[in-house]
Amino acid sequence: MAHNEELKELDDLKIQFGYINEKLEKHSVVQERMLSEIIGARLNRMERWYRNRFAIYLISPILAVNFIKMDFHWGFTTLFAIIALAGLLLDIKCYRILNPKELSILPMTQASENVAKHKYWRAMTDRIMIFPLVLLLGWTAMIASGYTFNATVLFVIACIFAGGIIWGIKQQKTNMKKLDEAMDAIKALRR
Repeated sequence: MAHNEELKELDDLKIQFGYINEKLEKHSVVQERMLSEIIGARLNRMERWYRNRFAIYLISPILAVNFIKMDFHWGFTTLFAIIALAGLLLDIKCYRILNPKELSILPMTQASENVAKHKYWRAMTDRIMIFPLVLLLGWTAMIASGYTFNATVLFVIACIFAGGIIWGIKQQKTNMKKLDEAMDAIKALRR
């Protein structure tokens, strides 16, 4: 009789253990789904940002050919091509380091390392590209003003440049904020 009661208790424990396992599996699936949704929502912006930049780089050869056809100085066209190629290569490096599509499945330490490396290389890319871009903008201003001092043209180009810098900084801050939010979400859901 005591043996039967022990067997019954053991069967009850097995059933309860099965329920607990089932709940844990469901919780794990829900947690993984939540993680992928959170990561997707936060990193889709970064993914779109890189896709837009890569699309702009695809247009660069067409612009360079048009510059040649319009008899722009060869130095201007070369500088433009070098800036476009350097920007593309640096953006590819940053994108590969971050790898937003696989960030959520990486181990936490690897994901954190990738984000830190991405932030470093993104900052380096911006620092590397600022001088040649200013030089190209100055040259563009000189071409637009016919190599004369035309205050109106220079003012308009300076405003466009300032607006571009402000917009770029805002986009970069927003992207980094979304990346930090994604990392916080990963950390919270993996605990």
